Amino acid sequence: MKYGMSKNAARCRAATVEASERNIRTAAGTSERSYRHEDGETRLGGEIQGKPDNMQLWAMESSLLLKMHEEHCHGVELKDPTGTMSSKRTGDAYVDDKDTLASAPETNTIEEGVENIQTNAQFWAILITLVGQAFAFHKCFWQGLCWMALGGYYVIKTRDKFEELDVWIHDHRGKATKIEYRHHDKPNDGLGLRLCPTANQQPKFEKRLDQTRTLTSKIKGTSFKIGEAWTALKVLEETTQPTQYPDRRSLPAKARNKPKNE
Repeated sequence: MKYGMSKNAARCRAATVEASERNIRTAAGTSERSYRHEDGETRLGGEIQGKPDNMQLWAMESSLLLKMHEEHCHGVELKDPTGTMSSKRTGDAYVDDKDTLASAPETNTIEEGVENIQTNAQFWAILITLVGQAFAFHKCFWQGLCWMALGGYYVIKTRDKFEELDVWIHDHRGKATKIEYRHHDKPNDGLGLRLCPTANQQPKFEKRLDQTRTLTSKIKGTSFKIGEAWTALKVLEETTQPTQYPDRRSLPAKARNKPKNE
C-alpha cells in the first residue's frame, strides 16, 4: 500500500493468495494433490511464473529487503588498485538470492570476519522468510580471505589456520544448519559467472573455453542466412571476451596497503 495501491485492492489480493490451492506442474503433468497456507506456518508468497507484473512486484519487495539489510549489517568497502574508486556493499543480489559480504573493521581478524558473515547471512535468512521465501541451506557455502605477511609478501591463510571457525544459520523454526566451507580459490557459480575471491581466472577460462567449443561445433554444422551468421559471430565474440581484474597475489607487500580481512 505504501506504493499507492488501495487498501481494498491489497486485501483482496492477499486474501486470494492466502486461500489459493496450489498444484505442481512439470513436464510429467499436473499433480492431483495441492498445497496451501496453513495456520501457524510462514505465509506463502504471491504468484510466480507466467504473470506480467512479477518484475514490478519483485523490484518493490527486493528493494525493501536490500535496504533493510544494508541498514542493519556491516558489509565491505571494495577499492580498485589505484584507490580512486570504491564500492560499499553488503552483498550482490538477484531477486531474493544474495551473495552476502562482510569484513572485520574492528580487529582485522578472520574470527571477526566469520562472525560478521554469519550475522549478515542470518539476517538475510530472516528477511526472506518474512516475505514467504525459503533459505536453501544445501545450496549455501561460505569463503574467507585472511592475509598474513610472509617473506615480504602477503599470502592468504589456508583453512587449517582457522578450521575451528564455522558458519551456522537458523531457519524460522530455530533449526541450525552448518554451512559448507568452500576453498577461497574455488569459484562462486552464479548467473553464468565463475568468480573466485582470490581473482583466480582459471575456472572462468575453462567455462568460456567449453562454451566456445560447444558454440563453434553447432555453428559449423548449421546453414545461416547473413543476418543469422552475424548474430552467431557476435555471440561468439561475447562468449570469448575475457574477464579482467587485478591479481593481488603478485603484488609485493611494500607496494600496496595491507588489505582487510573479508
